[in-house]
Amino acid sequence: RIQAVDIVDKAIKNIRKNYPKSKALLYGYYRDYISPALTPDYKNLIEAAVVIEDRGFQTDDFHRTKIMMEQLRYNPTVEIDSSLNMAYDGKNKFIPNVGIAAANELSILRAHDPIRNHKIRTFSFVKIFDLDFTSNHKFHFESITEVDSVKTYCIRFDKYYNDSLHKSEYRIDGQIIISSKSFAILKFNYTITCTTPYYSGKFLDIKLEYKNYNDKYYLNYLSLMNYFIF
Repeated sequence: RIQAVDIVDKAIKNIRKNYPKSKALLYGYYRDYISPALTPDYKNLIEAAVVIEDRGFQTDDFHRTKIMMEQLRYNPTVEIDSSLNMAYDGKNKFIPNVGIAAANELSILRAHDPIRNHKIRTFSFVKIFDLDFTSNHKFHFESITEVDSVKTYCIRFDKYYNDSLHKSEYRIDGQIIISSKSFAILKFNYTITCTTPYYSGKFLDIKLEYKNYNDKYYLNYLSLMNYFIF
């Protein structure tokens, strides 16, 4: 009888209990590349081995988290255009209608984890995950399945937004998977497609997963596709 949105609300309230408050080291593989819109080609394939020192979910991710790059390499079989690697400056390289300024793609990637950054504004239309997420979307049950022998709720959500000022339409489709035992968020998928005067297609696509380790949940993977103008 419980509503899907009530389960999501409970999972958000349980973030402080389910995710680590102590310092942890995350060893990861990082990759990014650039693909011109509406083409199958891609450029600037970069791969790296990184170590991320996260001091806990109660700390500010952007000011307290430390990142060490152990190895960096370009793929020699993929075309390199170094001019495309410039930082987002709001003029020569920018994400339309989004006020974001960051030195590199890795920091932008981490900014799109609404669970780790649940107390601050992240991206449209999640905004502040703690306060805005459930009120900005419609939720419905998709299924009940099992992850590591624990029943989980698979909940879908969606939203339609008409931006008359910029003559644009945005459609959001997503899925959130929540443990029935701990009410921890295990997976979060979020896709925005748009119809605008300059571009129609996928605008943003996020996929992330958290895994249980000693009764706390740690980032397992985070994937981001974002559209930008250069």
